[in-house]
Formats: sequence, structure tokens, C-alpha cells
Amino acid sequence: MLAETRTRQGPKRKRSLRADAIAVALLCALVLTFYSQIALSNLIMSGVDAFTYFYPYRAYAAQAIRSGQIPLWNPYLFMGVPFLANSQSAVFYPFNLALCWLSAPKLVAWSLVLHVTLAAVFAYLYARKTLRLSIYPALLGASAFALGGFLSGQAEHINQLNVSAWFPLLLLLWDRRGGRRWAAPLAMGIVFGLGLLAGHAQSSYISMLGLGTYATLPALKDAWRALRRQISWHSPLQRMLSTLLQLGLVALVGAGLAGVQILPTLELSRFSLRGAGLSYREAVSFSLKPLPRLLRFTFLPPWGQNLADVFGGSFFTEYLAYVGLTPLLWAALATGVLLMRGRSGGSASEAEESRRGAPSAMLLLAGVGAFLALGLYNPFYPVLYKVVPGFSLFRVPARWLFLYAFGAAMLSGLGLQQAMDWLRSRRAATPSFPWKKALPILGPLSVAIAAVELYAAAQALPTSHPTAPEAFSSLRTAPAHILAAQSLEVAPGRFLSMSDILFDPGDLREMERMYRDRLSERQVYDLIVSAKRKEIIAPNLPLAWQIYAVDGYDGGVLPLARYIHLQRLLLDESEIGMDGRLREGLKRIPSSRLLSLLGVRYVITDKVHDIWIDDVFYDLAFDAVLGAGTPRAAVEPGRLDHTATGLGIVSYLENAQAVSDGAPVAEIHLTTDSGETMTVLLRAGRDTSEGLYGENVAHGQARIGRRWPEQAEGTDYVTRLSWRTPVEVARLGIEALPFGGSLHIRGITLIDERDGSSVPLLLPTEGRFRQVHSGDVKIYEVLDALPRAYVVHQTRVIADDELALEAMASPSYDPARTAILAGGQEIDQATRVEPRVTVTAYDPEQIVIEATLSAPGYLVLSDAWYPGWHATVNGEPASIERANVHFRAVSLPEGTHVVRFTYRPRSYTAGLALSTLTSMGVLVGAIWSIRKRR
Repeated sequence: MLAETRTRQGPKRKRSLRADAIAVALLCALVLTFYSQIALSNLIMSGVDAFTYFYPYRAYAAQAIRSGQIPLWNPYLFMGVPFLANSQSAVFYPFNLALCWLSAPKLVAWSLVLHVTLAAVFAYLYARKTLRLSIYPALLGASAFALGGFLSGQAEHINQLNVSAWFPLLLLLWDRRGGRRWAAPLAMGIVFGLGLLAGHAQSSYISMLGLGTYATLPALKDAWRALRRQISWHSPLQRMLSTLLQLGLVALVGAGLAGVQILPTLELSRFSLRGAGLSYREAVSFSLKPLPRLLRFTFLPPWGQNLADVFGGSFFTEYLAYVGLTPLLWAALATGVLLMRGRSGGSASEAEESRRGAPSAMLLLAGVGAFLALGLYNPFYPVLYKVVPGFSLFRVPARWLFLYAFGAAMLSGLGLQQAMDWLRSRRAATPSFPWKKALPILGPLSVAIAAVELYAAAQALPTSHPTAPEAFSSLRTAPAHILAAQSLEVAPGRFLSMSDILFDPGDLREMERMYRDRLSERQVYDLIVSAKRKEIIAPNLPLAWQIYAVDGYDGGVLPLARYIHLQRLLLDESEIGMDGRLREGLKRIPSSRLLSLLGVRYVITDKVHDIWIDDVFYDLAFDAVLGAGTPRAAVEPGRLDHTATGLGIVSYLENAQAVSDGAPVAEIHLTTDSGETMTVLLRAGRDTSEGLYGENVAHGQARIGRRWPEQAEGTDYVTRLSWRTPVEVARLGIEALPFGGSLHIRGITLIDERDGSSVPLLLPTEGRFRQVHSGDVKIYEVLDALPRAYVVHQTRVIADDELALEAMASPSYDPARTAILAGGQEIDQATRVEPRVTVTAYDPEQIVIEATLSAPGYLVLSDAWYPGWHATVNGEPASIERANVHFRAVSLPEGTHVVRFTYRPRSYTAGLALSTLTSMGVLVGAIWSIRKRR
């Protein structure tokens, strides 16, 4: 009899496996169709996070792995930061290792396609094995989850998607435990560990809380029944304890396997601005706003809509969780049946039992996800922030919509299954049932309609509008210039970008002509935006080209807290961003003293606020302030070589309301190549006037050049001073006359009125600069820049960072002469001979410097101080002191020395050992479990 049963089941099982294989193949085909443009062509995604964050990170990691190295340190962003310890680098994630031979855009694209496919397949298997759905309902739920708004919207946040794809498998393994109460958690630990290695801690946290909610629901139901029936709580408590122990084992195994990533990240978090958690205001940023006009596009497909306009920015992808209109209707049916149905009696099949408890679990996940996504608008969120561990560590509560998306997708499959079961039962009970012909087509029709509407909705997302590969692969003039300059030095200076992307590229028309026949208007626009991002080399693009930058961007454990503290030398407290983007707060080029402190050699600015007046160009990058404290300024000798018949000046006066009309406020001295000096006057009311002009001003208002961009009431004035005979100008100086206020020289240009030619000059009063490149953007070289490594013979020990910053902010502080140490010893040595410092090797994880001193001093390296760095002097271990709040310094005696800095973080070594031991333990556990089953 048993043999006969197996004989009958064999063909049935084969048919079922064949149908499942076809369904999985269909899901793979659907995913490939949705992402065909980035998977099957050379087009690439160009969204801001993919382009400026993940492409550089993946490119740098892949290059290191291909070279047989582990990228531990990143010297190119934030003046040096850990690379591996930043979990978003995902160096050890197996799929990133497998795809490292691809270019960064294609690595991200294929990671996206593979993980959406995994999400679809895992969701399908969960629906089939746990929910016991038939083929078409399982297909509907899987496609609604994998191709719905949440995963599609997070496509360019590739690490989030990588983590989220494993969630259905976690639930599937939990429900497939059977009698293997401890073997299954080991398998789940492997899956959870993969998610941790994928590099998005918040998504792993959400997945684990989602699993915990799902896993404890049966025990909570048991406890509720015990409470209602007033019976013993022993069994429910025992079940809850067993559940929590197994969940703990999952977390421990996953954390152990990912130890090589987690321990360095935990070390980094101690020095991160987020190490102590986020403020409540930061934690609830990007909450789901309960406004009908927004919720409509969160939960319903956005057919034909410009979502950036709806949500007010490109961040709209954080708020998408639609599963499709057809799946949503089936999910509503399943929810309605659950809410209306009482406790049903009688016997039920195993599949029916599974389906009976499933809607409540899926509805709970969906409800929890939507409830927590409200964040700021959730009255219970402050309590969760204060009480529940983890809620204070992450922002963007809208990401909890992931649980809603999965729960709603599975409810859609359950709703379709219930309708099909009802039709099947009606047809069996009533052969003349009028809708009996609907049963064979209901499933495939629902799946087909859902696929079409999801595909139509996806056209509103960035992944459906990739642009040309040159958006990332081609090089613009500004990075090319800095790369060429870098190639001449072992340890080049850094650059600071102060530009935004408000300018039009000079080759705008050429790009439009070249690509308009191959790309849509939107794709051409994205290509142009990408070109502008490359021109300003921001925010994380320096990592892709390995250019040394002061700035960067990160929304996780970076930047380091002391990097943010150091910004207070350059910005007001209200202008400092927690994600590190220094350039967005700067309004003026800082003094060369502060730039030297940061190791800056080049400054990049655009020409948006420069002006053309009467066909004369004025460079307004610098503001020379002349008055009682600084009465004189001059153009650097040797910077002039131009015959001129006049001089154009853009300027304004400050605190000069009482100055009479026509009163001279400055003398301009021009020295010719023959040595003769010519002096012209700058007069109030004729050539310049009070910047904030009002009725109380005694002098007239000069010709207006422009209004101040940051303050419309303010005015820059323009004048042209001419002389009869053309002269070859060799030197130009300006001296402010005593008038009780200040003269701001915003721009100054030599003009030859005979042919209309002109040469803009630089007249900074806070350092020496020269322009070395002018294209779509300008590059200025800081002539006072300190080298990357230098020696000082004077130090002050100030352990408190606040006091150290106060000392460094003083104009009298000279970083070339004095270093402020957090520890070590104070010295004040006189020197007979200037020290010689040569950087002989500069690699990310190792730096070698030769230094010769005529007196004891400190070697200062303007790279970030971090505990994983070790130093030797002539082969002997040496202490690395923290200098100037953020940098490194080593004490050196008189003589010649070889100093070697090496990055060997103990957290990485310990993490690697933990991952190895955990892997061995899991392997032993798996072998033991297999042998026990036999």
C-alpha cells in the first residue's frame, strides 16, 4: 500500500517541481525585463547615491581585491578614514567579491539584478512552502514584493537591497525548523551573517526585528489563549523562552560569521559622531508623512508621475512601498476575510491550517512596518527612541515600510488563493455554477495584470532611465588637472571643492548634440548632471579617481567626530552638517593658514557668482578686506604681464555711512615694467559706496555691479579707472586710506581698451593664491600650503578639544611653527637649520618618511589620527600623539630618522579570528546535524 502511494505521489511531485521551476524561471525573466536597460546594455544608473557614493566605494574595493589586498584605510576622503570598518564598504560580502572583476557601475547593476532575483525566488519559496499557496498566488506575492515600490525604490541604495533580499529566506528557514530546533538557527545565522556583511546595519536591524515579531507571534497567541481561559502559563512561557533562545542563536551566529566586519565597525563607532546615538530630531528625519497626497504615492503605483515633484526632492525613493493595485486588492480581501472570520471549527488540511494563521502574521508585519514608518508623526516613537535599543542609532523611519511591503505582498497571494479556493469549492458543490470558467484564468490573469502595472509604475523610478556609461567613465578637466599635479609628488596636497552644480558645462551643446539621437531628454539631462558632479569632484568621487580630498559624504558611521569638530574653524555651528559635506557650508574661501592646517593645496570653485560687466570678466572668489587692521594688499610679483589702459574694480564699503561724497577711500599704486609708479584714487560715491546703502549714508551711490547673492539688500559697485598711455603693469597694490570703515575689494581686472582684452587679478588678504586652471570651474593653488608631513619645534599640550580649537582659531596661531598636542610634551626649541622632511613612500596602509632635525621636534602628518595606526622611528616603536585635534604627530630627537606609519587595526585581526572560529563551529554543527539525521 505504501509503495502504491509513493508510486502515485512520484509523478505528482515531479509535476509540482516542474511547475515550480517554470515559475522561478518566469520570475527571473520578469526581473531581467524590469532591469534590462542596466543589465543587458552599457547604460548605467546615475542617481546621486549610486553615482557619488556606491560607485566610488565599489570601485576602490574591487581594485584592491583584484590586486590581492584588503582595503583597510581610505586616505582620499575626510583627510583619511577607515575603509573596511565602514560597513557600507561591504568588502567581504561574497557577491561583491564575486563581481569585483566588473566596472563599478556594472558591479552595482548586476548586484541589483541578482538580489532582486533572490528576493523574488525566496519570497516565492516562502509562499509555497510556508503559506502553502499554489503556483499563481505564490507568483503574485513574489512579484509584488520583488518588483514593488520598496525594493525598486531602494535599487540605488544597493546595500539596503542586498540585505532586504534575504528576509524571506529567514522566515522560510524559521518555519522549516521541524524537529531540528538548533540546526535551523545555524542556517539562519549564516543568512543573517550574509546580511550583516552586505553592509546596511539598519536593514539588518529591521530584518531581525521583523523576524522576532514573526517568530514570537505564536507564543504570544498561546499566552493570550492561556490568559482568556485562565489556564497554566507554563507552556506559553516555555515556548516563548525557546523562541527567544533560538533567535539569540541566530543573532550570535550571524554576528560571529560577520565578525571580520562587525568588530572594526564597532571600533569605528566609538570615534564616530553617531557613536553615542542620534538626536531625536535626526532619528526621525525622513519620516512617512500621513498626508493623503503623499500616502497615495507611497501605497499606490505612481503611473506617469514625477515623484521628485510630489515629494519635493530625489529622496522620494525612501517613501515608496506600493505592491501594485491588483495585489493590493487581493491583500485587502485577505485582510477582510481575516477580520470577519471568527474561530472556525472542524477539521482542516495542513495547507488550510497554514493559511489560517498566515494572514495574521503578514498583517502584523505590514501593520508594524507602516506604524513605525510614521516616525515623527507616531506618538509612541519617542518612547521607542528612549527605551528600545537601536532606535536611537538610525534615521529614516520610512525604511520600516520594508515590513509593510513584504506583508502586503504575501497578503496579496493569500487573497488570491482564498478566491481560487472559494471558486473551486463552489464549482464542486454546484456544477452549474456560472463562474466556474473563471477559475483557470483567475490566477494567470492576476499575475499578468500585476506584472504590467508594476512595470508601468517602475517607469517613474530612476532605474528605468539610465544614462550613457561616459557619465562615470570619462574624465573632466578639473580632476584631470589635479591628477596630473598629484603624479609629480609622492604625498600630494589635498583639494577642497567649494562648488555646487548650478553652472552649465562649456561643452553642454556638444553633449546634447552627441547623445540626443541615442538617449532620451531625461537621460541626456542626467548625463550632464553627472559631468558637473565630476567637474567639482564631489562628494565621494575623489575615491574613484584616488584624489586626496578634505571633504566627503557619509550617512553611516562616518565621518569621524573630530572631523566634524574641526569644521568649527571654518563654519558656524548652524552650518555644520553631520554627514560631513564641508563644501555646502562654505561661503568664502578660507584663509591659507587654515587651509594649510588641513593640508589643502588646491581649491575648486565655480564661476556662478563671478560677473561680466561691459564685456569685462571679474573673478569674485576672494574678498580683500582693507582697513585699520590690514591697510594694504598687493598682487603677487611676477603674476602680471599685461599692457593696460584701465582698471576695473568691483567693491563696496562697510561702516562708511559718514564718509562724504567724493572722499578718497583708497589709493591704487601701479608699477610699470620700467619701475615708474602711477597712483589713482578710489572715491566714495563715485567708484564705490556703502554695501548696505540707506538714507543715512552721506555719500552718493556708485554704479551698481550686482546684488549680493546671500543678501539682496547688499550691493557690489563697479568702476573703471582709466589713464591715457598704455602701460605694462608689473605690480599692483591697494592702500586703504583712514576713513573709519573697511573697503572690500571683490574683484579687480586689468583692461586694455584698445582691443577689449582684460586679465582678472587675485587680491586676497588672507593668504597667497594663484589660479592654475580655468574651465567650467576654477582651481586655485594655495601658495602657503604646508606639505603633508612637516616638523615643528614648538608644541603646546591642550587635552581638551574645545580649548585646542579656540587656540587654533586665533589668527596668531601658525601651524607651520606650532602644533597643539592632546598628549606628549611641550617643547620650544631654537633651530640652527630648517628641518628636512621627505616622504619616500605613501600608500593607504603604510607611509615612510625621512626627517633630519637640528633640534628636537615633532613630525606632524596631516592625516587623521586613528587607533589602528602604529609608528616606528628607526625601527623602534614610537607613540603617535594626536596633533591639532585631528592629525598625527611623532616626537623626534635631533638627527636623521626614518619614520614608518603602518595601519594594523587589532579589531580587524580579532574580527577575522572570530569569523574563522564561528565558521568552523557552524561547519562542525552542520556535520553533526547531518550525521544525527542519518
